[in-house]
Amino acid sequence: MLTLQIIGKKKSGKTTTMINFIQASQQLGLKTAAFKHTHHSVAMDVAGTDTARFSEAGADQVGMQQDGGFFWHEVRQPEKKFC
Repeated sequence: MLTLQIIGKKKSGKTTTMINFIQASQQLGLKTAAFKHTHHSVAMDVAGTDTARFSEAGADQVGMQQDGGFFWHEVRQPEKKFC
């Protein structure tokens, strides 16, 4: 497993860089996960938020840590059950 950490000041392009990375990773057939940390309470996966944009870019998993708790969003195929 490889890890990339993107750190920067507000409005410095962190989200755009992450979205570009996710899209490039998906084109290479790699599984990707995005993790966001914030100090204020925000909703996850609401249109226009960073977490929603990470999911839309193709991240297989998106996590967010904030003062109010930890949230996780994962996309996976349902398991096939044979009877």
